[in-house]
Amino acid sequence: MVLVTSLLAFGALWYAISEGIDKKGAHFHPLFQLQLFGLNGAFLTGDLFNLFVFFEILLLASYSLLLHAKGEGRVKAGLHYVVINLVGSTLFLFAVGTLYGILGTLNIADLSQKVAQLSPENVSVVASAGLLLLIVFGLKAAMFPLYFWLPNAYGKTSAPVAALFAIMTKVGI
Repeated sequence: MVLVTSLLAFGALWYAISEGIDKKGAHFHPLFQLQLFGLNGAFLTGDLFNLFVFFEILLLASYSLLLHAKGEGRVKAGLHYVVINLVGSTLFLFAVGTLYGILGTLNIADLSQKVAQLSPENVSVVASAGLLLLIVFGLKAAMFPLYFWLPNAYGKTSAPVAALFAIMTKVGI
């Protein structure tokens, strides 16, 4: 996924520079790089908390990239996108806190072992945290029925940013 992200980002950045999209607003290149940093970090991490941090980095960059330059409807689409992702991030933190409180680790490999040894009284709590994570990842991946933010965000932004958004939804998957 890091290779796919890198190839897609190269093409998107080339297009943004050749079409002058990067000049239509401030700080396009640093935001683009922050987006890539968050994407690649999310694909490479093996820890739920680090995954949360990389999600937040890529989301902060994506908020700004969505609003980059001028465009009709970008503010409305951006506000909707920000609110949806803040709700998702809050649910993510609830799930991570619950899992850490019950299992004592956030390393994904350790979680699989700890869940296998879970006492019966904690099964429903860990299952609830898992359901929260499923909702969060479904929201980030724009899976049915949690895809309602996607058409406006893709349709209102520039083509290079939409290309990065396409790979960004794969982080949730």
